[in-house]
Amino acid sequence: MRSGFGATGLVTRREDACVWVGGVDNAAVSVVPGWVTVIVEPGVADWAGLAEVLSVSPAPANGWVVLVAGAGGPAGFGARLATRLDVPVVAPGGDVLRAADGSLFAVGGEFWLCPPGRPANAVGPRWPVPAWHRALDAVPAHTAMCPVPAGLHLAGSGDPPAPTLSGIQFAVPPDPRILRLMLDPSVPARTVVAALDALAGTEVELVPLGTGLRAGHAVARAAADALESPVRLHNGVPLRTPDRGDAVFVRDGAGVPVWEQPARLLEFRPGHGPVVVRAGLGQSGLRPVGHVGFALTERRVVRVTASGLVVTRAGAPVRPAPVRSPDVDFEIVVGTSGDIIEDELWPVLAALLARVLVDLPGQARLIVAGEVSAWGDTAAQELAGRHGVELAMADA
Repeated sequence: MRSGFGATGLVTRREDACVWVGGVDNAAVSVVPGWVTVIVEPGVADWAGLAEVLSVSPAPANGWVVLVAGAGGPAGFGARLATRLDVPVVAPGGDVLRAADGSLFAVGGEFWLCPPGRPANAVGPRWPVPAWHRALDAVPAHTAMCPVPAGLHLAGSGDPPAPTLSGIQFAVPPDPRILRLMLDPSVPARTVVAALDALAGTEVELVPLGTGLRAGHAVARAAADALESPVRLHNGVPLRTPDRGDAVFVRDGAGVPVWEQPARLLEFRPGHGPVVVRAGLGQSGLRPVGHVGFALTERRVVRVTASGLVVTRAGAPVRPAPVRSPDVDFEIVVGTSGDIIEDELWPVLAALLARVLVDLPGQARLIVAGEVSAWGDTAAQELAGRHGVELAMADA
């Protein structure tokens, strides 16, 4: 890092493609290749002095500058800097939020691209500009919606939702290729259908903001049937955590993310139940097998389904997932009819369930579909009792 004072007394620090001016913390932001990100202390209004500081700072490869500041007009200071430096400047109109992926979001405003000596152009509330930005113009104007870093937040009806930064929708990590629609629990299926229809040709994923293990399922199923095309739904709220990376969390009745969902992304197909297209088992350390399976032992694989988990023999044909009982939220099926379940499976399965079932906001059932020894029978009963789940044995 290089530090110093400009001719006007502004303290500057530079590291790679970031410059900090004034007393701001060295907050990390997404680095756009060929750009320099300038983070200015709120209240700094000496833009002529700032231009002087930047003019002697090593220029980026293509001569473009990104300015992130807590003061100044929507486009005025960016245009003045662009003219003074004779390079394009991107400046935000409004307060700036750093998204989970390091990209930037102008709250209640837009970013302005200011070419030297020419009028500034609004490029939207997100920087860098995602590939799906232009597609948002097609969403029906009457839709109650609010921009968020990862896409749009859709409300049920009436006025658009207020851009409250404490809302969990602002914490969803953006994807520059995939537009994410956040759904309030009150959003009717017809609103989602209209939005998805307008966004045809754009890769879209739905994110339910409701609570419980099946939040958003009914709307996604109805949308798939109405549009006669697959609809993808996150099986909870996707969040980025410091210890587990990207994961999907189910919210409890109070709206608190409490449980990491193994079936992370579902696809609803017309006339069919959901299938899992992306799965994860947290920090279990299990080796992935395919896109929804994990090696449990040398002989056994655990497969994530929309209903829960299925443990089968490694290399066995993938069969349709069992239909979940209506009175149970999460089912763990061990073995198949006629399968002899080896005793060494139970300690490994117990270690996995100790992670998976903690804080589960619903009812679970352990189904032993194969044949077990007397020791295995006892192990299954102890495992069910330890986690307070219902146990169903094949010979029961």
